[in-house]
Amino acid sequence: MNKPTEIFYAKISSIIRKIRQKIGYSVLLGTLFGLAVTVMVLYIYIKSHTVYIVKINNNSIGYVQNLETFNEVIEKIKSTDGIDITQSVTAEKTRDVSSKLLSSYEIERIARQSLKLKMPAVAMYANGEEVVKLPSKEDVDKVLEKVKQNYIPQYKDATVSILSSKIKENIETKDTLANPSEVLDINGAVQKIMAGKNEQKKYVVQQGDTIWDIALKNDVEIEDIQEANPDIDLDKIKINQEIKLNAIVPYINIEIEAAVSSDEQIPFETKTITDKNLARGTTKVKQEGKYGLAHVEKKITLLNNSLVKEEVLKNNIITAAVDKVVVTGSKAPTRNYSGTLVASAASGRFGWPSRGQISSGFGRRWGRLHTGVDIRTPVGTPVAAADSGTVTFAGWNGSYGYLVKISHGNGYETLYAHNSKLLVSPGQMVSKGQKISLSGNTGRSTGPHVHFEVRKNGVPQNPLSYLK
Repeated sequence: MNKPTEIFYAKISSIIRKIRQKIGYSVLLGTLFGLAVTVMVLYIYIKSHTVYIVKINNNSIGYVQNLETFNEVIEKIKSTDGIDITQSVTAEKTRDVSSKLLSSYEIERIARQSLKLKMPAVAMYANGEEVVKLPSKEDVDKVLEKVKQNYIPQYKDATVSILSSKIKENIETKDTLANPSEVLDINGAVQKIMAGKNEQKKYVVQQGDTIWDIALKNDVEIEDIQEANPDIDLDKIKINQEIKLNAIVPYINIEIEAAVSSDEQIPFETKTITDKNLARGTTKVKQEGKYGLAHVEKKITLLNNSLVKEEVLKNNIITAAVDKVVVTGSKAPTRNYSGTLVASAASGRFGWPSRGQISSGFGRRWGRLHTGVDIRTPVGTPVAAADSGTVTFAGWNGSYGYLVKISHGNGYETLYAHNSKLLVSPGQMVSKGQKISLSGNTGRSTGPHVHFEVRKNGVPQNPLSYLK
């Protein structure tokens, strides 16, 4: 021990003896223990807030927690590309509480992009067509699983057991080198696959076709047909005329088989009785109809959330439905007659799906036919079924965004588009006023609203003529 060190320790020992004489041995121990704890906490704090700033050609690109993460990137690029990038890419110790830490994958991606180096990736193919590039085969598997999960039906008041979930296409992968900007992460790949791809095809007009028929046959919107054929008067189409169709086609198709067990309403029937003593044109309800209740077990098959097959396995009636009885007069009208006119069962009177200002009505808009009404609502507003019926579609539908379709019988169907969240699934029976979704701004939308359509035998109607 050198002379200065001996002097230092001698002074410390002298100070400790004096403290012991004045405050006692136990207090001294407590003081030293507190000092040690403070030093330890300070050391841990400094160590935990020490990060490394990564620079490429002296330009900062982000931070890493430790040198191991940085060195992992350097060694990976050196082994795969045979290039030493330590002169261009550096890491320096710093303390920055607010720094956002990057993963080794993010550092590698940015470095390769800046240095114009290709990136090892795995390309995923569906039936031989490239769909997306990902960092690894494991990421491909995770993406496909997430896509399948997006199509799992969610029933609020039913028990659902998934029997099978499969991708219809043949999926293959291939190792490749790609520009870093082409390689997507898991969330980006899922979003791309769920959005689908734009595809144009030709349709030859058949005898008896209307523009509505063509739209329904090909599952496209009237607006999209008009956009693809700006030089054609769609009200005057002719047999054998070619029409271009812009459609959003899925990259992959998900088929799900499920067993569904639920208590479902039994619709009541409407019976009409003629009364010769009642004036012609007068209608009275003699008996109100009541829904019944049945416990139903069925097997359903869905393709991309659309119901394609349904097999009822059990249908146990709990409460029978009560018929609605309507009396219609046949007597020639007289001046003085009484009676209340009521709508028939097939009149198609609907309730409002949501309350709000109508921002766009039915008819021509911007040179194109707007096939429904837009009801302005904040995102997350409950959307209700306009009438009782069966959900025939609940899922993503191109420009409609997240869409619900309900069949009400007698040729009537209603559509609810641009939702942020769906609360029903295909095959589910809903009652009038039941909450089926939350409004949103998805798909081709100019702002948060509910796009509501009424269709009669497939032909769009003005909803305001049916709402009450």
